[in-house]
This record gives sequence, C-alpha cells and structure tokens, in this order.
Amino acid sequence: MNTGRPMTDPARLLIADLYAEQKRAHASWAACVWFIACIFLFLSDGGLRSFLTLKALLLFIPGTFLAALLLGAFGYVLQRIVVGGLMPIIRMVPSPAIPTVVRRIGAVLFIVDTFVGFLVARLAYHAW
Repeated sequence: MNTGRPMTDPARLLIADLYAEQKRAHASWAACVWFIACIFLFLSDGGLRSFLTLKALLLFIPGTFLAALLLGAFGYVLQRIVVGGLMPIIRMVPSPAIPTVVRRIGAVLFIVDTFVGFLVARLAYHAW
C-alpha cells in the first residue's frame, strides 16, 4: 500500500528494483512455455499437418501473447505475494544477498509457472 511516503526500508528498496526484471522474466517464460506446450500438443495429436489449421493459428499467435500477458502476470503476482509473505525472514538476510534470495524464489516459482502454463495450454487445446 502506497501512502505517499518514500520507501525507506532497504530490503524493500532492493526488492523494488528486481520487480521489473522479474516481470519481464515471468512474461518471457510464460510465452516460451505456451509455445513449446502447443508444439507438443499439436505434434502428439495430429503430426505436422495439424500445424496448418485455424486452431493452430489461433493458439500459437494470439495465444502466445495472451500467455505472456496473463500467465506472466500470474507468475509475477505470485512471486510478489510469496516475497511479501516472507519479508520478515528476508530482512534477516544481509542486504547484498537480498536480490539473490528474491531471484531464487522466482526460480522456484518458474516451476509452478511451467505446470500452470502447460495445463492452461492443454485446456485451451482440448476446448476447441
């Protein structure tokens, strides 16, 4: 919650700088997971001919952008929630190590992003 006062907590200042980097990383990862999941689903279902369908066009092109937007936002928000919940513990870490801790939390959450991305791609693929 922003009350108009500048942030003075050094841990929060360090983490705020990482959030833009992590937002881009989650969006890129979500787009890659979506693209690879769609390739896998189309190859396993209909082979190479299935790539020449309207379903493939709709799932690959707008789906990849939507995955980056929505699934990337999901991963980013999830990381902010986890880091916010762990902030009392993170503050005990020496200041130079805080970015490493936040990046490690993000790396663990990329595993969650991968599973969620594949499940959503599979649901979208079978919904058509």
